[in-house]
Amino acid sequence: MFDSLIYWLGSKGCYAIGIVQEVFMSESICSGSQTRNLGLVLFGTAILFLGYVALRARR
Repeated sequence: MFDSLIYWLGSKGCYAIGIVQEVFMSESICSGSQTRNLGLVLFGTAILFLGYVALRARR
């Protein structure tokens, strides 16, 4: 389940990047491994952001 969440996040990130890049060039954005890596980056960013919000709420 965790791996599918990471892959889903990565595919959505690649899709969003693809929309922006499509304006400039028409090449494929992410391969399978790049999709997983982008998903991990987005997931880690989300965890850090939620931790930051939780720490700010405590103060």
